[in-house]
Amino acid sequence: MDILKKAQLLLRDPRIQSDGSDFLTDCIDAISGEPFPVAKILFRVGQSLLSLRDIIFWGKYQRFLEGVYPTEDEGRKFAAKLASDGKRQENALRLISCIDRADTIQKIDYLINASRTLSAGLIDLPTYFRICHAIESCIAADLVFLSDHILEAEIEYSMEVQGLVNAGLMLQTVYDAGGGQQKYGFTELAQYVDRYAVSYNRVDRYVNPKEPIEFQAPKIEMKNVPAVFS
Repeated sequence: MDILKKAQLLLRDPRIQSDGSDFLTDCIDAISGEPFPVAKILFRVGQSLLSLRDIIFWGKYQRFLEGVYPTEDEGRKFAAKLASDGKRQENALRLISCIDRADTIQKIDYLINASRTLSAGLIDLPTYFRICHAIESCIAADLVFLSDHILEAEIEYSMEVQGLVNAGLMLQTVYDAGGGQQKYGFTELAQYVDRYAVSYNRVDRYVNPKEPIEFQAPKIEMKNVPAVFS
């Protein structure tokens, strides 16, 4: 039984209605995988005690919980990974902030994928948060562009490229001072974002996600640069 179904069974518990904790505290506590704080949130939703902003956040957070806590064991495993550096509350707050800033359900699904890879031990905690930060920093269309072009060595400039550059997922590889076409390539972080979040379920691309990423940094090329600067 998933965490939300267990939480619904607790709604008649008198402690749910009398507890004085706030919404943010309950959201942080829900990361532990225990249904009680989730039940307190559900009670607030049912009683229309949340602001519009909190209701919008809860819709995203609910989807996240459904995806990452499908069973009690899976929930505890993820919670343990998230607290593995001894900063349980701080890391829970960091994750909640990423969920809050994710502006599409598609990006919530990417965060779910990244969380599953953390639970499976495919990435460490610092890499997990780098992936989460990159996801919430990009618009969803740019992340789709990343997935569509990640296997290409050089890409011409576009608005999608600029968005990925700003998020640290691409860098300029060809500088043409003569007015020629500038080119861009993907960073190592982009490889992690695609494999462990955006394209996590694409078995045609990543047959064995446990294989280490073999990344070769793009070569930087300068063209038509005056000799005095070369």
